[in-house]
Amino acid sequence: MRRRLMARASILLVFFAAQCPPLMDLIMVRAEFDIVRVTSTRCSGDAECTENAECAKPHGFCHCRQNFVFFEDLCLPVATKIGDACWAEVQCQFTFGADSTCSAAANEAETGSCRCNQDSHFADKKCHQSKLLGERCASRSDCFTKDGRNAYCVAGRCVCHQEYHPNKPRDQCILNVELDGECTRDEECVAELSVCHGKCSCQTGAAPSADRSRCLLVAHELNGPCEVDGQCVQFLPLTECKQAECTCVPGTHRTDDKCFHTKNLNDVCEDSRECAGHSGSMICAAGNSRCRCAPGFRPRDGFGCQPNSGSALAAHLIICLVSFLVCNFS
Repeated sequence: MRRRLMARASILLVFFAAQCPPLMDLIMVRAEFDIVRVTSTRCSGDAECTENAECAKPHGFCHCRQNFVFFEDLCLPVATKIGDACWAEVQCQFTFGADSTCSAAANEAETGSCRCNQDSHFADKKCHQSKLLGERCASRSDCFTKDGRNAYCVAGRCVCHQEYHPNKPRDQCILNVELDGECTRDEECVAELSVCHGKCSCQTGAAPSADRSRCLLVAHELNGPCEVDGQCVQFLPLTECKQAECTCVPGTHRTDDKCFHTKNLNDVCEDSRECAGHSGSMICAAGNSRCRCAPGFRPRDGFGCQPNSGSALAAHLIICLVSFLVCNFS
């Protein structure tokens, strides 16, 4: 701010100096001292200047002493630290920059205090407009994090150190924790779809990849896409990932879009669909919970069942034959 004030004032003073020669003395004294310390009062000695000011010779203008600034005919002390008493913003901005202010006092009889503006923060002895992670910045000091650590200005953007990532409000950099790493809260876990349960793990509905660097969505139906077995077994028992699809494991069969252990004749069973690997020729008998031949079928080779002779199947074949003869020879 001081540089901008000095530049603007210098341009105006040089312009008017050509038409008002006495102003040249004022230009000379303001070139020698900070513009915010120089008054427009002519003097021949210190006694003619306001309190905390002295007469600059040979130019003959009053200027505020070191560590004082000029405001409304007074030389006020500049602030040296945040929280110092103040009567005017220039006392704060001289030291802490344009993003500082003199906070309002409770009443006119009291002084205010220097602080950073709202949406600004204190860093490297200055007040800086706070830039959140991902926002544009001019220097590292612009980047605001709650703990003041691990944020940098890279290529004009506030970013976290490579071992950290932003939290959701983008006001803090959090240490990256991979799957199986110890954690204290969910936002530490960097893998998408992961949560913290003492260690970072995939949430329900997701399974870790083979290298345990990612969490993959699980399948909810057979033939669903997959990369690892874990995507299949979470909601589809007795399945595996084969050729990028969830399929029934060996020794099982598919019935009603589910996988069941394939049971042979007389094997213990819980559901008739376990015996259904034999095309419905067997059922799970309610009395002894074993696979038995269904009505109209009889045991075959001790493993499966075949239709009874003279059964409904034979009758069906005869009906088909009669129908064929009638249709073709009538």
